[in-house]
Amino acid sequence: MKKLLAISLAIILTLSLTAILATACPACEAAAEVNTDEIRVILDGEQLEFDVPPQIIDNRTMVPMRAIFEAFGMEVEWDGNEQSVIATSGAGHFILLVIDSPVMVVSTPIAYLTDIAAPTDVPEGAEPVGFVRTVLLDVPPQIVDNRTLVPVRAISEGLNAEVDWCEDTRTVMIATIANESPVEPHEPLEIDEIQLEARYYFEQRLLPHIMFGSGSDIIVEIIVDELAELAEFNIRLNWIMAAATFALPDLSEILAANEPTSVEAMEEVLAILDARLLEEGFNAAAHIIDVTIEQIDDGINAIVVELYAIEEPLFSSFIAIVYGEDVGMRYFTLERSFGALPSGEIPYVLCFIAPGERGSFFVIENNKETFITAIAMVIYGNVQPLSTQPWQF
Repeated sequence: MKKLLAISLAIILTLSLTAILATACPACEAAAEVNTDEIRVILDGEQLEFDVPPQIIDNRTMVPMRAIFEAFGMEVEWDGNEQSVIATSGAGHFILLVIDSPVMVVSTPIAYLTDIAAPTDVPEGAEPVGFVRTVLLDVPPQIVDNRTLVPVRAISEGLNAEVDWCEDTRTVMIATIANESPVEPHEPLEIDEIQLEARYYFEQRLLPHIMFGSGSDIIVEIIVDELAELAEFNIRLNWIMAAATFALPDLSEILAANEPTSVEAMEEVLAILDARLLEEGFNAAAHIIDVTIEQIDDGINAIVVELYAIEEPLFSSFIAIVYGEDVGMRYFTLERSFGALPSGEIPYVLCFIAPGERGSFFVIENNKETFITAIAMVIYGNVQPLSTQPWQF
């Protein structure tokens, strides 16, 4: 956990983000007679006491950070050198803030999950991890009269609480609610064993083999020059070939009879293969949702492949082929886990594949934005995986 917090801090210190405006919250019911000159904060029916009164800065209610975190049962650490605040709970929930930074890093607590090969084999001294996400703040944490003030709404919602503001009584009403797990963005595919084998081969062996092998120069050119159409063509080309390898016994004959000599000819061959796959009940087009080129940071881009979910462990919902002159080529996946959350939802684990090995880092939300943010955390923080295993592709 300490390492993950340090990594998140490094990310915050390098990000330059523009805060977005929050929508106005619905008015709460008027309370009993109160002094409307002061701001009250009520958490689950109990009014909180502060050594410094809450105040409104740029239309956002700011409160002393230690008091609000401790009211939620969290431990608070202040780093004067880095001007950062870290609040943690024993369940693996943490919030990381930096003075004057509009970025807040939040981890929602879940059961510990690590080795994708043996998820119940927890390393000695390991701490829980959670769904890591970033939140943009309208008003950043700031020091006023020697006190660190933080936005009460953002903190509370980051801790899965509901927040209302009553203008008449100048009261912030906070109600804690149960944690909610992220949902999969698409209905999982129900596919046969051949498609499972083809999909796993494509994700775990074929793409890594190409990017770390003979196709590396082409991939670097695509990523550096941001050739989005060519990226999509190459990804879909390799997926169709992977599917045909497993589903079409006469693949070699088809290729011999339709030897491609240009991109246009290759597109015709792909159309033939796609039609043959459909005849065999293999809808190859249903597996890939989107292929884009995304910026990880200055000088670092990635081909990001979004895939339809499969209700089997180790299958990916996202793949990223990353390249930067300073970091080289990296291959990341976001894979469905063996383990389950207390709610019954299946979490997704950030994983990697490299020549000779593969491994896993930590659990994150199953969406593209969080996937890209987590990759940046791993690259810039030089994060070491929680688990590794030998792997040949």
